[in-house]
Amino acid sequence: MTTFTPKCTITNRMTAAITQIERARGLLKTAPFSNYLVRDMGDKALIEKAHCRALEKEIEQSRTHAAHLLQAVLKEAFAPAT
Repeated sequence: MTTFTPKCTITNRMTAAITQIERARGLLKTAPFSNYLVRDMGDKALIEKAHCRALEKEIEQSRTHAAHLLQAVLKEAFAPAT
């Protein structure tokens, strides 16, 4: 028979957080939500998702621009003197 050897320790802080999550889940399962509220929450989630995608695109463009600027500066700094 094999014995169980845990690879992590569940702390009191973790237990408290899990308890809080489970209480919130229970509330959401039993709370009556109107169709309007559900649609409104869905609409807001879509807007936030689109906003996040736009910000991610801007961040990626900024990184690309920064890389190009760095290459230009390095090229200029190490160019042979004329």
